[in-house]
Amino acid sequence: MDSCTQPWLEPDICDALRIVKTRGTTRHVIIAPIGFVSDHMEILFDLDTEAREICDELKLEMVRAKTVGSHPDFVAMIGDLIREKTEGVQPKVLGNLGVRLESCPANCCPSGRPSV
Repeated sequence: MDSCTQPWLEPDICDALRIVKTRGTTRHVIIAPIGFVSDHMEILFDLDTEAREICDELKLEMVRAKTVGSHPDFVAMIGDLIREKTEGVQPKVLGNLGVRLESCPANCCPSGRPSV
């Protein structure tokens, strides 16, 4: 399927903030852009501008976690991954889950949406 026809993940951050507010139990939110590596224009506008405005309107105290950007540990990890693939270096494993598959089998990660 063409990437231009892929739907965006939902809910939209501003919609999610409104939903959180309607529950009446939250006064503080932490927004973590885990799907993004760097603070590019989309992050800066969607989170730092639009989401901030919604939080101010809803009286929600908001902080945004930084993206990894060029943090030395992140850059080193990318280098490690490249060396694993190009030089056959043994993968580093953290925790007890072991090395993960590089690609998912069909229907491994369903979105919960009906197929189009």
